[in-house]
Amino acid sequence: MAVQSNLPGAWIALSPPDKTLDAGGFADFERSFPISTVVTLTADAWADGREFCGWRVDGLWLNLSAPTLEWTVTGDLTVEAAYYEASSGDGRPGAAGSTDPGSMESPIGPVGGTIDGRQ
Repeated sequence: MAVQSNLPGAWIALSPPDKTLDAGGFADFERSFPISTVVTLTADAWADGREFCGWRVDGLWLNLSAPTLEWTVTGDLTVEAAYYEASSGDGRPGAAGSTDPGSMESPIGPVGGTIDGRQ
């Protein structure tokens, strides 16, 4: 499991610990789990002046706005914690990088799922 964020160095808690007893870390990092392990990832609601805006699993937007994601491991995957900028200057949250909600495909998804995103 590759764990990433559009906010480099963001802390992402992860449980249970992986095969080598590593748990959370500062993005970007990798962890290895046995198949069928249910993994819980938790990002900070706010980090470095940016508000959490959602999770992307293998490119699919899921669990928008909830900083905790549960996922069942069925193989390799990439999980990204995405953050907005604190403000776009007009009072509305502005998106940083690829997290612009205006460009999200299928912005509402299941809270958890399987590794291939096809729950």
